[in-house]
Amino acid sequence: MSAIFSGQELTAASGGKWLPALPAAEAVFSIATDSRRDCTGALFLALKGENFDGHNCLAQALERGAAALCVESPHAEEAAALGVPVLVVGSTMKAYHNIARFHRLRFKDLTVIGLTGSVGKTSVKEMLRAICTAACDGNGDAVLATPGNRNNHFGVPDTLLMLTENHRYAVIEMGTLPRAIGAVLTEMVEPDVALVNSIAACHLERLKTLDGVALEKSQIFSALKPAGIGVIPADSPGHNILKAALPVRRRMEFGHGGTVDYRYLGGNLSGSAVMLKFPDGREYELIWRLSGEHQAVNASAAATAGIALGLSPETIIKGLANTELPGMRMNVIKCNGANWILDAYNANPESMRAALSWLSYFTEPDKTLVILGDMLELGASEQLEHYHILAELVRQLPDAAVILVGAAMSNAAGLLPPSLQEKWQTFDSSEAAAPAVAATVQPGWNILVKGSRGIMLEKAVPEEVKRCADGR
Repeated sequence: MSAIFSGQELTAASGGKWLPALPAAEAVFSIATDSRRDCTGALFLALKGENFDGHNCLAQALERGAAALCVESPHAEEAAALGVPVLVVGSTMKAYHNIARFHRLRFKDLTVIGLTGSVGKTSVKEMLRAICTAACDGNGDAVLATPGNRNNHFGVPDTLLMLTENHRYAVIEMGTLPRAIGAVLTEMVEPDVALVNSIAACHLERLKTLDGVALEKSQIFSALKPAGIGVIPADSPGHNILKAALPVRRRMEFGHGGTVDYRYLGGNLSGSAVMLKFPDGREYELIWRLSGEHQAVNASAAATAGIALGLSPETIIKGLANTELPGMRMNVIKCNGANWILDAYNANPESMRAALSWLSYFTEPDKTLVILGDMLELGASEQLEHYHILAELVRQLPDAAVILVGAAMSNAAGLLPPSLQEKWQTFDSSEAAAPAVAATVQPGWNILVKGSRGIMLEKAVPEEVKRCADGR
């Protein structure tokens, strides 16, 4: 159900002005931002992005049923001529954010968790969704969590506008954004608990250093509620920057020596065991479907956020045990006797190392195919970071078959010994790699597929594997 606003509420939330006049008191509007979808009864906000401008779609929005328009001042006359109420604002994006914040603040009893991080934030989001669901006696409808990867300045307000009076918890994921925008998103979300789950080499083209990443991620603490708690890793790059953003009385840390410590007990493709130690000294063994020490660290992060929420260890463990991750994130697909590990949604140096370490724990290297795609947005450190990952691959899985996709991976491979260059295969694109992948895989093998989203490594995966994933 879409959020509904009266004309007067939209005036108060956006700071705009109606033309020709404020709609009648009984007039209410939902919010629409995509003129290609059903806009019946909605206020259409003409948002602008790098490659589009909603002001060019006003007539189309009316054809799709929009009852009113929200435009920026230079377009007021054009919009008013279309014969519907028009809300004129200085910035439609700012109005969108303010309307979403207005709606979020309607729910006084709602508990909101905001999270960000360089690596693993979607995994932690799903862990927190499961923990909050356990706190609601298994009622998943009482928990709103960011759908998919909608964690930017378009997706966060869209998620907040999904809130209803039935929600007891909201878990809102926020990506890496310029500090000014990051602060705006945090103000919009106004979290009760804010979590930074990792600092790693991401978006270095803009942020330059890991301290720059930490400074940007620390913006999530800028609009914590007065009694809110910030959660940070006990041991990470930029730790002092994260600590400085929070008073000690409002700070918890996770990981070794943190509020919730962990020990990874081992795992395989089917799952793993993790021992979590809580503040009262009690330890609980978590048996779950996720695997790898990196996920054990994420469990510590989510559990610490659960403690910040005032939840019991028993509730936290129950929730974690029910965690499921969305597709293309360490998704294991069994097909024709082989195990495909599809993790092609995102990649950076830390997540690459974590995946290789996890795989090496249980796989037989001579029955393993590793398919790696470029890691994007690494700036000046691109070649060095790719070389380090390939060196780690040699160390962890020296006898594995390797297929590399993308210019950065191929260039880094050229720095390796000739014996490896002759053994490994490199391709410019995922489509070009597909025949080699199909020819290499054998029954009984484990195949890791990991790269940045822009490389679209799923295109290198045989169609029959995708059919197995869909249960066909």
